[in-house]
Amino acid sequence: MRLRSPFLLRQCERTVLELRGHRLMKKLFFVIAWCFSQSALSAEDEISSLLTMSLAELGQVQVSTSATLAATPLDKVPASVTLISREMIENSGARDLYELVDIHTPGFQRMLSHTAGTGNAVGLRGLIHSDKFLIMVNGQVMSDRTQPLARTEHSLALLGDINYIEVVRGPGSSVYGPGAITGIIHIHTFDSTSFEGFEASFRQGFGGQFNALDLKWGHRFNEDTGVFVYYGIDNYDGADASDAPYINSTSFNSGSVNVVAGQPIAGISNDRAAFRGMLRHKLQMQLDGDKYKAWIRYTKGGEQFVSPWSQLNNAGSLLPEKQASGYEQITGAFEYEDKLIGEMSSRFIASYQIVSHAYQRPDVEAQQNIPAFEHQRSDRFLLRNVNTIDFDFDASFAFGFEFARNEFGRSSFFYPDADPIVRSSLAAFPDGKIRKWHTTTTALFGEYTTPGQ
Repeated sequence: MRLRSPFLLRQCERTVLELRGHRLMKKLFFVIAWCFSQSALSAEDEISSLLTMSLAELGQVQVSTSATLAATPLDKVPASVTLISREMIENSGARDLYELVDIHTPGFQRMLSHTAGTGNAVGLRGLIHSDKFLIMVNGQVMSDRTQPLARTEHSLALLGDINYIEVVRGPGSSVYGPGAITGIIHIHTFDSTSFEGFEASFRQGFGGQFNALDLKWGHRFNEDTGVFVYYGIDNYDGADASDAPYINSTSFNSGSVNVVAGQPIAGISNDRAAFRGMLRHKLQMQLDGDKYKAWIRYTKGGEQFVSPWSQLNNAGSLLPEKQASGYEQITGAFEYEDKLIGEMSSRFIASYQIVSHAYQRPDVEAQQNIPAFEHQRSDRFLLRNVNTIDFDFDASFAFGFEFARNEFGRSSFFYPDADPIVRSSLAAFPDGKIRKWHTTTTALFGEYTTPGQ
């Protein structure tokens, strides 16, 4: 059985409840994974079919996951995958993506790093650094390619567009390229097949103070065509010194402030407040057809954080400023999938992405009279084709190509009239000036899945 169309979570939950008392509790694992797969059957037929399957048959149910190119039997997926459902998201109380993943994913670790450039250092299975995994949305990589860190998506308190998340706990570079060494956080948003109607929700947080508003609307024009729109906005004031004190491990006298080891430092502004105090936004619009889908996504976020770099200068005097990291990202994608001949199907994906970021360090900016320690924009065009052949003996073969062109060194949206500043050896031209540059990559790939034993 191959499962393709989205399956409603409420039917999954009912199925799990019906099977909870079953003697073969191992079935429960397959039920949960199956709920996040895709099915062309009605909900009643899916449940009836599931209840009559043996463990061996459940193990051969083919699902599409972020760990493989083609739909693969559950017992053959070559990775550990954690699925975070919509109900789990709503019940978690998580304030952002990293906190949500940290709550539900074994082996995921989040550290408040003062040298990471975003205030966050995260990882999986003990390998802690944000350039070792990818953040993806609906098959598109969202990680900023100009930075050794995942800067986008994670800081927003706006989680209302997310249907479910797959966290691949293990290498995924063979499928998605460089950056997926320790794993992948793959966000799957709602579309017109998984959400219909209108919904508005408001959340408010205390301690780490924030307000967040989520609006979403979905409509099916007919059996084959529908539209989904989501918009979210938040203002994040962060935590003040009483809730998030800044404590140094050593004592010294800065001349104006006497710092005592283990005691809160005075004069610290709110931690984790939004970048430059701005409102943060998220917009997702998608059109679904019988064989295609087209979507566009816009996010604007970022946060400030305390760092020793901006708190202590070389002379040991205390500076009240904070580091801050902000971004704007626009992604547009078009996907088309159709049967070719026999059991061969083909899927084409074309996308264009713009990422603009700024990294602020007030101490350096004051000394060098520059608007930001680092700021620039990068553009990416991607063309990808994946072809899948299903054989009569339950094996499958997937193959395809990918072409990508990346352009770097443009002025950021934050400072459009200023020359970009890039703290990277890639920008080290002989005359010391920063110029535009680009990379072009082409890849061929294939994957063969053998029948289950």
